[in-house]
Amino acid sequence: MKFFYRRTDVQKHSLITALIFISFISVTEISAQAKLTKNPKPDFSKAKKLINEQLDTNKVPSISIAVIKNGKILWEESFGLADKEHNVKANIHTSYYLASLSKSITATAIMRLCEENLINLNSPVNKYLKNVKVSSFLWNVDSATIQKLLNHTSGLTSYHRDCYLSETSCHESIDSAIQRYGIIFWEPGNHFDYSNLGYGILGKVISDVSNKSFSNYLQSQLFTPLGMQNSFLGTSLNYKNIAARYNSDSLRSRTSDVISYTPGASSVYSSVDDLAKFAMLYLKDQVIGGTKILSDKSIDYMQNTVVSTGDANRFHGSGWSINTNYYGFKAVTSQGGTSDANAWLRMIPSENVAVIFLTNTGISGDICTNIINETFSSVLPKFRQNVASYQRTDTHAQTFPISDSLYGTWKGKIHTYKKDIDITISLSKEGNNFVTLEDGNPLKISNLEFNERLFFDIFGDLHVDDTETAPYKMGFELTQLENKLYGAITANAKAQLPFWVEVNRIGQN
Repeated sequence: MKFFYRRTDVQKHSLITALIFISFISVTEISAQAKLTKNPKPDFSKAKKLINEQLDTNKVPSISIAVIKNGKILWEESFGLADKEHNVKANIHTSYYLASLSKSITATAIMRLCEENLINLNSPVNKYLKNVKVSSFLWNVDSATIQKLLNHTSGLTSYHRDCYLSETSCHESIDSAIQRYGIIFWEPGNHFDYSNLGYGILGKVISDVSNKSFSNYLQSQLFTPLGMQNSFLGTSLNYKNIAARYNSDSLRSRTSDVISYTPGASSVYSSVDDLAKFAMLYLKDQVIGGTKILSDKSIDYMQNTVVSTGDANRFHGSGWSINTNYYGFKAVTSQGGTSDANAWLRMIPSENVAVIFLTNTGISGDICTNIINETFSSVLPKFRQNVASYQRTDTHAQTFPISDSLYGTWKGKIHTYKKDIDITISLSKEGNNFVTLEDGNPLKISNLEFNERLFFDIFGDLHVDDTETAPYKMGFELTQLENKLYGAITANAKAQLPFWVEVNRIGQN
């Protein structure tokens, strides 16, 4: 007898269900595999190789790096020694000197006060300064607003001065810096002129408005809420897990601590782990271990309300440098560099990615950017493609022939905090160009050029206490207003100290 097996409707349904389930699993596995192929885990081996080359061949003591994307840390690592003399290895919590990267932190504090309605960005900076005020020999100082200090268009010019802890002759004070050098040289809003003093003044504003020391305000309103436990304002004496600083000379010799006259511009220490949290704030991600301290509206304002720096595609916002075409992407950067430190925080907001790069010695900007670019390339394939196809074109500031109206003899005054100094400037088509100070010998002019303003150098002495042994280089930057030249003479004597100069034509050559 033959038996015939006949599937019931229930069995048919079970079989179909099983086939569908198997198909679903297969499709899911294929989809997952495709996703892994499309978004592979970043390979940072090339960036690590570049870093180790710097430690091995360029004798860089230490480098710390961090990469974040979509609110997560993809890579965070330290290489080398934070302290060579004591054989202390660097780690992700080691605090490095940030130099001018400090400015983005100062700008953040200003925006905090703005959100609390304690500061109006469009109000004069003098409104918020209690003991000292900025001044001008020519311009209306009320036009020097908080916003213009943030984007370096207030009319202040180059300034830098540090005081070594071992020195007893200098007494660090932002008040004295403002009194002596807080001069509005250019019409506010006229052009971009990077100024450390501007951010030193903003630090003073933060202290005066909050009724706290600048250091205490940063600690209580920024570092603690953001969970930045290894960040502080001051010197390395304030903290133990510190990266000692080494000069960029061939021996990488250890340097002494300095106190800046403008702490709002360059006195913050921080770690890569802390700066990763700071970057998360500005990428509008949830800050790991911290809380949000700025609104998205303020962040957008700081990065999108910009002024031109004079270079193509490069602008400056409030505490941030903006490159609108950085290998095809918009990059937002804060950077600081000295002979004994480098600090970079570069973000590509459209891709929600940032790279933090810190060293405890001075190295070239090209080396830093090569490592940062390789790191971005490991995360963003399109970035790597754009870098590979990029053809560099070096651009130099264009200079123009000197106008005939500038040739002649000009006489006037240099105004210093000690006294006024008589000055005579002689310019001729034949190249007999000299400056005479007081009744001294003529000082030969060098590097004479013109680009909207007149630039040249001399070597001499202004006889002020803040400079070092003469002679030292003094750079002139002058604007012509009919029969008058006015502007800044900056003494480059261990520091950059600007003084007002104004001369009138007394003869035509």
